[in-house]
Amino acid sequence: MQNLLSLVSERVSTVPEEQKVSIYHSVNEAARTDLKGDICSEITTIAGTVNVSTGAGNLFTEAEKTMTTLEQIYLWNPDAIICNDINTSHYILTDSKWTGLAAVAAQQVYTLPVGVTRWGHPGSIEPHMAALFIAKLFYPDLFADIDMTEKTWSYYQEMFGLNLSDDDLASILSGNGMRISK
Repeated sequence: MQNLLSLVSERVSTVPEEQKVSIYHSVNEAARTDLKGDICSEITTIAGTVNVSTGAGNLFTEAEKTMTTLEQIYLWNPDAIICNDINTSHYILTDSKWTGLAAVAAQQVYTLPVGVTRWGHPGSIEPHMAALFIAKLFYPDLFADIDMTEKTWSYYQEMFGLNLSDDDLASILSGNGMRISK
């Protein structure tokens, strides 16, 4: 885990601050996000992105969840949106209230992988894999030598003794069908 996080950190350290991709991370619900210093904000920082919710803005805590408003997300106007849940990605891409965001208009809304846990969730045991996925997504040239399918297969083989099929790997990496939404 530490070796992978160090690799990601080292490679994205070459990205100039002004060229870093700004992201909004939807933890599960569309308006649930990260708080500075939590594991999700650490993942996105290690991945070389600027997580807009960890700067300034309107955040509030509700039942131990950090929430924001759609109005605040419009003020942040991130370059991209990453979601822990494929249904949230679909919602953001299809609900008319979100279409005014540049990230939505540009179809820069992505679903994070879901394996044993949701890779980008506060309770994840796979945050290092999320950091690699996010970094490779936004800085593909820096990670051209890494095949996420192969890396995912070897990770699950080594850590859990699983021999995943191509279909299993595709499901994990897309987040599709891996978890029933609440």
